[in-house]
Amino acid sequence: MNDDEFLSLDVIQALFPQGNAQDPFSPASFKNLLMNAEGILLKLQTAYKLRTLSLHELSADKSAIEEELEEASTRATCLRTQLEDMASRVSEQDAKVADLTAQLEREKQARTAEKEAREKSIALIQASARDSRSYNEVPDILSEDLGISNAHGKQKKWRGKNDPILYISVSSIQELQERFLELLTQISKIVSKLLNIISTPPSAQS
Repeated sequence: MNDDEFLSLDVIQALFPQGNAQDPFSPASFKNLLMNAEGILLKLQTAYKLRTLSLHELSADKSAIEEELEEASTRATCLRTQLEDMASRVSEQDAKVADLTAQLEREKQARTAEKEAREKSIALIQASARDSRSYNEVPDILSEDLGISNAHGKQKKWRGKNDPILYISVSSIQELQERFLELLTQISKIVSKLLNIISTPPSAQS
Protein backbone atom coordinates (compact mmCIF):
# COMPACT_ATOMS: atom_id res chain seq x y z
CA MET A 1 0.00 0.00 0.00
CA ASN A 2 2.93 2.35 0.54
CA ASP A 3 3.69 2.08 -3.18
CA ASP A 4 0.23 3.36 -4.11
CA GLU A 5 0.66 6.82 -5.60
CA PHE A 6 -2.80 8.06 -4.74
CA LEU A 7 -2.87 6.82 -1.14
CA SER A 8 0.15 8.94 -0.32
CA LEU A 9 -0.76 11.85 -2.61
CA ASP A 10 -0.16 15.33 -1.22
CA VAL A 11 -2.92 17.38 -2.88
CA ILE A 12 -1.48 20.79 -1.95
CA GLN A 13 1.96 19.84 -3.21
CA ALA A 14 0.42 18.50 -6.40
CA LEU A 15 -1.61 21.66 -6.99
CA PHE A 16 1.15 24.03 -6.00
CA PRO A 17 4.41 22.30 -6.84
CA GLN A 18 6.33 25.64 -6.64
CA GLY A 19 4.83 26.57 -3.28
CA ASN A 20 2.80 29.68 -2.37
CA ALA A 21 5.50 32.12 -3.40
CA GLN A 22 3.68 33.17 -6.54
CA ASP A 23 0.78 35.57 -6.59
CA PRO A 24 -2.38 33.40 -6.40
CA PHE A 25 -4.37 36.02 -8.31
CA SER A 26 -2.03 36.27 -11.26
CA PRO A 27 -3.13 34.65 -14.56
CA ALA A 28 0.00 32.51 -14.66
CA SER A 29 -0.62 31.08 -11.18
CA PHE A 30 -4.26 30.37 -12.05
CA LYS A 31 -3.22 28.65 -15.28
CA ASN A 32 -0.65 26.52 -13.45
CA LEU A 33 -3.24 25.63 -10.81
CA LEU A 34 -5.73 24.66 -13.52
CA MET A 35 -3.19 22.51 -15.34
CA ASN A 36 -2.08 20.79 -12.14
CA ALA A 37 -5.68 20.12 -11.12
CA GLU A 38 -6.51 18.69 -14.56
CA GLY A 39 -3.41 16.46 -14.41
CA ILE A 40 -4.37 15.12 -11.01
CA LEU A 41 -7.97 14.48 -12.11
CA LEU A 42 -6.82 12.68 -15.24
CA LYS A 43 -4.51 10.47 -13.19
CA LEU A 44 -7.32 9.71 -10.74
CA GLN A 45 -9.72 8.94 -13.59
CA THR A 46 -7.20 6.63 -15.27
CA ALA A 47 -6.48 4.83 -12.01
CA TYR A 48 -10.21 4.49 -11.35
CA LYS A 49 -10.77 2.99 -14.82
CA LEU A 50 -7.96 0.50 -14.37
CA ARG A 51 -9.14 -0.57 -10.95
CA THR A 52 -12.74 -0.80 -12.14
CA LEU A 53 -11.71 -3.04 -15.02
CA SER A 54 -9.64 -5.18 -12.65
CA LEU A 55 -12.59 -5.42 -10.28
CA HIS A 56 -14.90 -6.56 -13.09
CA GLU A 57 -12.35 -9.14 -14.20
CA LEU A 58 -12.01 -10.42 -10.64
CA SER A 59 -15.79 -10.54 -10.30
CA ALA A 60 -16.06 -12.55 -13.53
CA ASP A 61 -13.31 -14.90 -12.38
CA LYS A 62 -15.02 -15.27 -9.03
CA SER A 63 -18.35 -16.13 -10.71
CA ALA A 64 -16.65 -18.68 -12.95
CA ILE A 65 -14.90 -20.26 -9.96
CA GLU A 66 -18.17 -20.37 -8.02
CA GLU A 67 -19.89 -22.09 -10.98
CA GLU A 68 -17.05 -24.61 -11.25
CA LEU A 69 -17.26 -25.28 -7.51
CA GLU A 70 -21.01 -25.78 -7.76
CA GLU A 71 -20.59 -28.18 -10.70
CA ALA A 72 -17.84 -30.05 -8.85
CA SER A 73 -20.06 -30.31 -5.79
CA THR A 74 -22.94 -31.63 -7.92
CA ARG A 75 -20.67 -34.20 -9.57
CA ALA A 76 -19.28 -35.25 -6.19
CA THR A 77 -22.80 -35.71 -4.83
CA CYS A 78 -23.80 -37.75 -7.90
CA LEU A 79 -20.67 -39.89 -7.63
CA ARG A 80 -21.25 -40.44 -3.91
CA THR A 81 -24.81 -41.55 -4.63
CA GLN A 82 -23.60 -43.91 -7.35
CA LEU A 83 -20.92 -45.34 -5.06
CA GLU A 84 -23.47 -45.90 -2.29
CA ASP A 85 -25.79 -47.62 -4.78
CA MET A 86 -22.94 -49.79 -6.06
CA ALA A 87 -21.91 -50.65 -2.50
CA SER A 88 -25.50 -51.67 -1.74
CA ARG A 89 -25.63 -53.84 -4.86
CA VAL A 90 -22.29 -55.42 -4.03
CA SER A 91 -23.54 -56.20 -0.53
CA GLU A 92 -26.69 -57.79 -1.95
CA GLN A 93 -24.60 -59.75 -4.45
CA ASP A 94 -22.25 -60.93 -1.68
CA ALA A 95 -25.26 -62.03 0.35
CA LYS A 96 -26.64 -63.96 -2.65
CA VAL A 97 -23.24 -65.56 -3.29
CA ALA A 98 -22.96 -66.54 0.38
CA ASP A 99 -26.48 -68.01 0.31
CA LEU A 100 -25.77 -69.93 -2.89
CA THR A 101 -22.47 -71.14 -1.45
CA ALA A 102 -24.28 -72.38 1.66
CA GLN A 103 -26.89 -74.11 -0.51
CA LEU A 104 -24.13 -75.70 -2.57
CA GLU A 105 -22.40 -76.91 0.57
CA ARG A 106 -25.64 -78.38 1.87
CA GLU A 107 -26.23 -80.08 -1.46
CA LYS A 108 -22.70 -81.47 -1.37
CA GLN A 109 -23.28 -82.81 2.12
CA ALA A 110 -26.59 -84.32 1.03
CA ARG A 111 -24.93 -85.87 -2.01
CA THR A 112 -22.20 -87.31 0.19
CA ALA A 113 -24.82 -88.71 2.57
CA GLU A 114 -26.76 -90.18 -0.36
CA LYS A 115 -23.58 -91.70 -1.75
CA GLU A 116 -22.72 -93.26 1.62
CA ALA A 117 -26.27 -94.56 1.98
CA ARG A 118 -26.15 -95.98 -1.55
CA GLU A 119 -22.81 -97.67 -0.87
CA LYS A 120 -24.16 -99.12 2.38
CA SER A 121 -27.31 -100.32 0.57
CA ILE A 122 -25.21 -101.95 -2.15
CA ALA A 123 -23.01 -103.59 0.48
CA LEU A 124 -26.10 -104.91 2.27
CA ILE A 125 -27.54 -106.18 -1.01
CA GLN A 126 -24.30 -107.91 -1.89
CA ALA A 127 -24.12 -109.46 1.57
CA SER A 128 -27.75 -110.57 1.30
CA ALA A 129 -27.05 -112.06 -2.13
CA ARG A 130 -24.03 -113.94 -0.79
CA ASP A 131 -26.04 -115.25 2.15
CA SER A 132 -28.82 -116.33 -0.21
CA ARG A 133 -26.40 -118.19 -2.49
CA SER A 134 -24.75 -119.87 0.51
CA TYR A 135 -28.15 -120.89 1.85
CA ASN A 136 -29.20 -122.40 -1.49
CA GLU A 137 -25.89 -124.26 -1.97
CA VAL A 138 -26.16 -126.20 1.33
CA PRO A 139 -29.18 -128.39 0.31
CA ASP A 140 -27.41 -129.23 -2.94
CA ILE A 141 -24.37 -130.56 -1.06
CA LEU A 142 -26.59 -132.57 1.30
CA SER A 143 -28.58 -133.97 -1.60
CA GLU A 144 -25.43 -135.08 -3.38
CA ASP A 145 -24.11 -136.71 -0.23
CA LEU A 146 -27.41 -138.57 0.36
CA GLY A 147 -27.80 -139.53 -3.31
CA ILE A 148 -31.02 -137.55 -3.65
CA SER A 149 -31.93 -135.96 -6.97
CA ASN A 150 -30.74 -132.38 -7.10
CA ALA A 151 -33.58 -131.12 -9.24
CA HIS A 152 -35.27 -129.65 -6.21
CA GLY A 153 -31.95 -128.26 -5.09
CA LYS A 154 -31.39 -126.52 -8.43
CA GLN A 155 -34.73 -124.83 -8.01
CA LYS A 156 -33.64 -123.58 -4.59
CA LYS A 157 -30.24 -122.65 -5.97
CA TRP A 158 -31.82 -120.28 -8.50
CA ARG A 159 -34.47 -119.15 -6.11
CA GLY A 160 -32.38 -116.07 -5.34
CA LYS A 161 -33.32 -114.50 -8.66
CA ASN A 162 -36.95 -114.22 -7.58
CA ASP A 163 -36.20 -113.54 -3.95
CA PRO A 164 -38.56 -110.73 -2.72
CA ILE A 165 -35.79 -109.29 -0.57
CA LEU A 166 -33.40 -109.07 -3.51
CA TYR A 167 -36.16 -107.61 -5.73
CA ILE A 168 -36.92 -104.88 -3.20
CA SER A 169 -33.23 -104.07 -2.87
CA VAL A 170 -32.80 -103.68 -6.63
CA SER A 171 -35.80 -101.33 -6.72
CA SER A 172 -34.21 -99.33 -3.93
CA ILE A 173 -31.02 -99.07 -5.97
CA GLN A 174 -32.94 -97.74 -8.96
CA GLU A 175 -34.75 -95.21 -6.77
CA LEU A 176 -31.44 -94.08 -5.25
CA GLN A 177 -29.94 -93.70 -8.71
CA GLU A 178 -32.88 -91.55 -9.82
CA ARG A 179 -32.63 -89.38 -6.72
CA PHE A 180 -28.88 -89.07 -7.26
CA LEU A 181 -29.41 -87.87 -10.85
CA GLU A 182 -32.01 -85.33 -9.69
CA LEU A 183 -29.60 -84.10 -7.04
CA LEU A 184 -26.82 -83.67 -9.64
CA THR A 185 -29.22 -81.67 -11.84
CA GLN A 186 -30.11 -79.34 -8.95
CA ILE A 187 -26.46 -78.83 -8.08
CA SER A 188 -25.65 -78.02 -11.72
CA LYS A 189 -28.41 -75.37 -11.78
CA ILE A 190 -27.18 -73.80 -8.55
CA VAL A 191 -23.57 -73.70 -9.76
CA SER A 192 -24.65 -72.15 -13.09
CA LYS A 193 -26.67 -69.50 -11.28
CA LEU A 194 -23.74 -68.76 -8.94
CA LEU A 195 -21.32 -68.37 -11.87
CA ASN A 196 -23.76 -66.02 -13.67
CA ILE A 197 -24.07 -63.78 -10.60
CA ILE A 198 -20.31 -63.68 -10.05
CA SER A 199 -19.47 -62.98 -13.70
CA THR A 200 -22.17 -60.32 -14.20
CA PRO A 201 -20.90 -56.75 -13.35
CA PRO A 202 -23.12 -54.53 -11.08
CA SER A 203 -23.79 -52.06 -13.93
CA ALA A 204 -25.16 -54.85 -16.13
CA GLN A 205 -27.51 -56.07 -13.37
CA SER A 206 -29.11 -52.62 -13.08
